[in-house]
Amino acid sequence: MGEISASEVVDSACDALVAGLDTPNLRILAACTRAEADYDVHDLLPPALAELGLTLHPGRR
Repeated sequence: MGEISASEVVDSACDALVAGLDTPNLRILAACTRAEADYDVHDLLPPALAELGLTLHPGRR
């Protein structure tokens, strides 16, 4: 599976909120602007996933 952009992660967070998932860090992630996403997603994604009971598995480089 290929990597997705930071703005796509934010879009997915928005989709998750619309679908009924709601946690504090997911809301923070979904509120990122496209400009902020490139800098903030790396730090915001792990806690948002943890609140949902999910684990981030780093991709291959």
